[in-house]
Amino acid sequence: MADDGSQDGASASSTPTLTSIQESISDLKTLLAPVLALDAKLDAVRKEMERTSAKNVKLFGLLQTKCDTLVRQMLAVEEGQKKTHKMLQELTKAAAKAEKSAAESAAPVKSAEDRLKAASSLSATISQAMRNEEVEARRSEEEEPVTSDPSGSLSSMNYFARQMDGDRWANNLLLVGDDHWQSLKTTEDVGAELKRMEEAEKDLNFRVQARPGCLVGDLFDRDRGRMLVAVPARVAKVAISVGTKDLLDDSLSTLQKASLEEVRKANQPPLLRKAEALRDMVAYLLDQKKTVVLLLPPIGEQRVEVAHHWCELVLEATASLSASPAFRVINLPEVMMRTMTDFKTHEDFLRRWLADATEGPRRFLSAYGTRRLFDLLKRAGKDNP
Repeated sequence: MADDGSQDGASASSTPTLTSIQESISDLKTLLAPVLALDAKLDAVRKEMERTSAKNVKLFGLLQTKCDTLVRQMLAVEEGQKKTHKMLQELTKAAAKAEKSAAESAAPVKSAEDRLKAASSLSATISQAMRNEEVEARRSEEEEPVTSDPSGSLSSMNYFARQMDGDRWANNLLLVGDDHWQSLKTTEDVGAELKRMEEAEKDLNFRVQARPGCLVGDLFDRDRGRMLVAVPARVAKVAISVGTKDLLDDSLSTLQKASLEEVRKANQPPLLRKAEALRDMVAYLLDQKKTVVLLLPPIGEQRVEVAHHWCELVLEATASLSASPAFRVINLPEVMMRTMTDFKTHEDFLRRWLADATEGPRRFLSAYGTRRLFDLLKRAGKDNP
């Protein structure tokens, strides 16, 4: 009986303990309910922030594209204003010339004797010109048997002499730098002409020494003041193309990160250092009695604001050298901008000048752009451009 009593007491004492545990669990659930609800809300907020962030990235991309288009349109407007101003000047000159002609026509009519003298002088001039042509024709007929060699050797010599005269711009010319010189070889007709000139090394001494992704620092050591590429003593002219890869440096700011004013302020120091290094390289070559042709690279589809800033700094840095007739600049961005009004849309302009890229934005010249560059190079390479 005693044992039964003790068991009842133990069960009685354990019953309140279970009840209190259940009550505690219920209290904890009550306390955790707001926390769980708050966690659910936080999860919803986090998802909403992720969606907003994705939208912002897309909006930034659209903003970058619109800013690039706006910059190009501003430049096109500026170029249009220059053309309009030039046209007004020409119209003013034409009006002045018309007034002068009207005044001359209002002058007293010459006498019959004066008109007869003028007609006699004109007739004598025409007769002399006709006699000169006859003399030249007879001289050509007399020399014809000498020049018409059956083997064709003299004709071949004359052909190659004319060819050499046409290639004079490339005589002792070295192209150094980046992809833009290398792209000349990828256009069929231009590449064939370059190959022909390179094979005539003994006669022309024309060479292309370029590699993709070349930087300013790969060509010139500013600290030591010397070239990092070989420039043979026989070379008289050096054409430099560099800067395209330098403008893709991740440390440079773009419109995706800040406003145009802040971008230019942040990029001023690094771009200026590169521009001054380029100036020192040009000055070094001029001191070596070389003619230097500097190519300002085309402005691609991306980082338009950085490219324009680079061109401005290079022109400012090399302004002190521009007085030298041995220093010439091919301002390709300016040449491109002059043609912008010739196209209906901005996309047509880019498609005409720039080649389609396998990946990323367009940065290098199309076949049309390459031919235009080659023509500009020929002009700059002449002794008296």
